[in-house]
Amino acid sequence: HRPWRLAVPETCSTTALARLVAEARRHGVTLEPRRAAPARRREYVHSQQVRAALLAVPPDEATWTVPLGLAAAEEDHGVKRLYLETLRAGRASTGPPRRVWLQPE
Repeated sequence: HRPWRLAVPETCSTTALARLVAEARRHGVTLEPRRAAPARRREYVHSQQVRAALLAVPPDEATWTVPLGLAAAEEDHGVKRLYLETLRAGRASTGPPRRVWLQPE
């Protein structure tokens, strides 16, 4: 019944973390997220202050991976460069505006 401590990026919103905690609770897990900078998250894992941390690592060192949207564009899919201009909605576009979310990490 001890909380499952998870180190997360400082950029995680309170709302998103609250949703994550609620979803974990639905699965019987008491989640305790801790916001921290990348180096501090790594330190938390090594000192066993948390059970896991979200860290940016090379793919061959990762336990889990998550697609990163634009940052995950790979050359083997024929994409060599992506220009932000190509994401701009046209005049006839009826869908929601496209957004690029830039984060410090």
